[in-house]
Amino acid sequence: MTERCINEKNADRLEKIFPFLSEKGHIISVVGAGGKTSLMYFLAGQYAKRGHNTLVTTTTHILRPSCFEAENAEEIKKLWQSGHYAVIGKESDNGKLTVPDDICEYIALSDTVIIEADGAKGLPFKAPESHEPVIYPGSDLVIGSAGLDALGKSLKTACFRTEKASKLLRCGTEHIITAEDIAFMLSSYEGQRKNTEGIKYYALLNKCDNENLLKKALFIRGLLNKNGVSDVIISALREGKFYE
Repeated sequence: MTERCINEKNADRLEKIFPFLSEKGHIISVVGAGGKTSLMYFLAGQYAKRGHNTLVTTTTHILRPSCFEAENAEEIKKLWQSGHYAVIGKESDNGKLTVPDDICEYIALSDTVIIEADGAKGLPFKAPESHEPVIYPGSDLVIGSAGLDALGKSLKTACFRTEKASKLLRCGTEHIITAEDIAFMLSSYEGQRKNTEGIKYYALLNKCDNENLLKKALFIRGLLNKNGVSDVIISALREGKFYE
């Protein structure tokens, strides 16, 4: 497993997994479950290290960050000048941040934008409802995420939008989530690829925490490749690890 492992210190190899890290001008929407927020802040940190004026925001809701939150354009610029990324949103009733009123203005100021465009209530697997995901119109890259810890659990316990998922997978809510289910949801235009026509798409298999899960992730990657998803990222984001 260690031979396949890349951590965030391996900058050159990391850019083979995320070739867009060396490029400015991207608006990246992150959708799905099981890793969106971790991925969003990982990418933001990587872009900030590369000197990009990087903005993190949402078209739905995100948890308030522990640092680097800004309330206006002036605070955003101060964070950039200090070498950090900036997080912008409007406080919502549930204490989270929601889409800021002047999102277009803030995006126009930025070199790189990363947007959480979906919600999953902390669960590792999801199916999008009719109004989801909320992909920002200018997005040129979408990353659909799923957590490998969903494997072996029921839709009822590990999936957000259970009823929707059961319809798409043609099964009951007690159905045990399989590798094939994850591959389907990440590759289907009714799943995480919804509303991504004409947009570069990556699939993320997160929470790859051991050798057994790596084998399953590699199997799912093969299924995704067969289903037309050529760019698949396998990660354990909390440890800052990625697998080739």
